Amino acid sequence: MRLSYGYDIDTENKERIFRRILDENHVSEDNGNLFVDVRPEQLYPAVLSFGQTVGKVSNMALYRREVIANLFYEMLKDKVESCLGEFSPREDVTPMPQREELVVDYFLDRTTPIYLFGIKERDTAKLRLAAVSCLEFQKARLPFRSVVVHQNFDSLSKIDRKIITNAVDKQFTSLDEFDASGREAIERLAA
Repeated sequence: MRLSYGYDIDTENKERIFRRILDENHVSEDNGNLFVDVRPEQLYPAVLSFGQTVGKVSNMALYRREVIANLFYEMLKDKVESCLGEFSPREDVTPMPQREELVVDYFLDRTTPIYLFGIKERDTAKLRLAAVSCLEFQKARLPFRSVVVHQNFDSLSKIDRKIITNAVDKQFTSLDEFDASGREAIERLAA
């Protein structure tokens, strides 16, 4: 079988993963051609194993998206530190010491502090904790503005959209949206 041209194995990590898949399944590769040498009596199991190997290699294109999804919090941290440095961001702050379970991802130091939360795609527990935290901070009459950056707002259920929308001041539907207009929105909230 000839490898698809839709996905390039252009990094050492991709090459390592590709080679490991082939080695684990006893499949060989020569100039982009996958093959397996078998005796006729082993043809049926070899074809099944070969099909699984082809599926694994074909799914390597999904690794990049999965890695990006897993790096959401790291990417948010980079954005906060690089774009909002003048706000002296502090990570994992507990505004109410007696309520240590209510943690703010980023505390931005302004006259009225800004509490920024990151919500990874379909992380219902984190979303609801951010909503509860904001409501508890409001109940305690803390002076603050709340901002949520979603990995993918569209992936949330209708109920979770309502919960978070009713609890926070400003939301960004994606990291790209935060990157495009987050600084200006933070400046407006901080004024």
